[in-house]
Amino acid sequence: MEYCNKRNMTIRITVMLTLLLPHTPSSASSYFHITKPALRGGSKSSRRWMNVRNGEHWEIPYVVEDLGPDSSTRIREAMQEIHDNTCMRFVPRILQQYYVRFVRGSECSSQLGMRTDEPNTITLSTHCETKGIILHEIMHTIGFHHEHSRPDRVRYVRIVEENIIQGQAYNFKVLPWNEVINYGTGYDIASIMHYPEWAFSRNGQNTITAVNGGELLGLQQDSLSKTDILQINKMYRCRKCEDKSNNCNKSATTHRCKRQFKVRKACRKSCGIC
Repeated sequence: MEYCNKRNMTIRITVMLTLLLPHTPSSASSYFHITKPALRGGSKSSRRWMNVRNGEHWEIPYVVEDLGPDSSTRIREAMQEIHDNTCMRFVPRILQQYYVRFVRGSECSSQLGMRTDEPNTITLSTHCETKGIILHEIMHTIGFHHEHSRPDRVRYVRIVEENIIQGQAYNFKVLPWNEVINYGTGYDIASIMHYPEWAFSRNGQNTITAVNGGELLGLQQDSLSKTDILQINKMYRCRKCEDKSNNCNKSATTHRCKRQFKVRKACRKSCGIC
């Protein structure tokens, strides 16, 4: 389900997902799916997680509730991919007011942007325990719509409405440009926020095709795409993490990083600043 909470400017996205196994017609008609849509952009209205800064990182506190070791491992893997490519950092919650809860449920769901009235909740059913699906839900939480909701999708994909499960067509709605921002990036079939071709199929036939009716090439449901990473970094104004000196492997000692501003400035990566 999706609904808008005007007071907090958040959207709840709730859908059942299949296991990320090779698609068969029977599985397509048995489950709802949410792994990738055909156009993604950042939400213009959702609240950003820019309230807690630690050096050059934005921190998002989190807790994992009532989930087994396999789920916890996949959650950590998804978070690590975001840590490795952006300035976002998920940290265990202590007493922070705003945070994300990962909980067990009957569906895979998340909310759009940071909530201020209650904790953000990412719900994971047993069908959601893959790094790719958890990344998808985290992307909603940090402020991203589905890729297939993008206004310019008509130039790239076609929605086959007659193949969609009755009552689920809303999952394919297009958002107006005043609700999304693409940060200057083009349509990305490979985005983690893009639905697979057979999402919400009622008959095992594709619900999303290329605009010419052909197969969509480049779909994947495992990792952040280059465009996903670029958009996160632009949304949260992340600086590129790099050293500006060839001598950082020698000069960036713990002592010098702490004591010398010039070393910290020239060796941001080696000093662990970013």
